[in-house]
Amino acid sequence: MSEKEKLFYLINLERRDRGLKIFDGEDSSVSAIGDNFLNSIFLCGYNSSAPHNDPCTNQTFRERMVNNLNIGGKFTIIAEVLAFNINPAGAVYEWMYNDKECCNWSHRNTILSSKFDERTLLGVSVLKNDNLFKNGVMYNIDFVHPTKKFSKNIVLEVD
Repeated sequence: MSEKEKLFYLINLERRDRGLKIFDGEDSSVSAIGDNFLNSIFLCGYNSSAPHNDPCTNQTFRERMVNNLNIGGKFTIIAEVLAFNINPAGAVYEWMYNDKECCNWSHRNTILSSKFDERTLLGVSVLKNDNLFKNGVMYNIDFVHPTKKFSKNIVLEVD
């Protein structure tokens, strides 16, 4: 199992154990947004004062989603969680059980939100770089809950 698959599996395990709907699968369009974000961090550095902003373009997470041709504004809820850790289990542990001091349980609340369900598009991204990150790996999960009219197979037209 790849690191991305492990991360996806562990997130679903946390949700299932609490009686929440699990995610159907990773969405390649959403994962590509996360991959691009992590590549920007690799190229331009990590900005700890604005951790969810693209360090090369300064776009916010919301702007990255709205400006994406596949996602556009066709969502009702979006969220992103980031972690630096040595493996997927460590990242999930930090989000779920060690999140209070840094983030007032915001990562945990995102992962366990009942507003996300089997329709939620999940993007999973992993960047390994021992020189850039203290623990060598950055994990990113993007959650996109689409509008009812959204179809994963349709690319939105640009004016």
